[in-house]
Amino acid sequence: MADSSSSGLQDTTSGPEIIIIPLHEDWRYLEDCAKLLNSEWKRSMEARLHSLRKCSDRFPLSLVMVSTSERSHKVLGHSRLASIPGRSDDCYVESVIVDRSTRRKGLGRLLMHHTENYAKKLGFSRLVLSTYNAQAFYTKLGYEECPPVTTMSTFADSSLLSKVRS
Repeated sequence: MADSSSSGLQDTTSGPEIIIIPLHEDWRYLEDCAKLLNSEWKRSMEARLHSLRKCSDRFPLSLVMVSTSERSHKVLGHSRLASIPGRSDDCYVESVIVDRSTRRKGLGRLLMHHTENYAKKLGFSRLVLSTYNAQAFYTKLGYEECPPVTTMSTFADSSLLSKVRS
């Protein structure tokens, strides 16, 4: 079904191709990523673009899920990896989103699977994330509640979850 490449993932099933690549490797998706993120978490477009432009191999690193065909490219999802100071084995996953019109089709699972594998390739053995309303989704993916990570800011009413990669 999926073929991992060095910089991204390609879904080789019929229909439009789905790729997942680091945003900083193809900036043409920058504005669409900002719009997608703002559809869920409102910020000024300038602030969102400024944040996304910080993406690099050194962190933070944004992964973008794109549906491609001969005629068009559409941003379907986004996730962001960030290092956690003082915790070299742990990686913080944030800003995970799939376009509302394509939810409940397995794309969130695909995005998280690729995000986890990308983090593992970078040497991280544990991923940590915070969620308000998607605990059930992340639990199905193997995440478990964990103690707070004190070197980052989280909101009191969100759940902190982690997953150890083997």
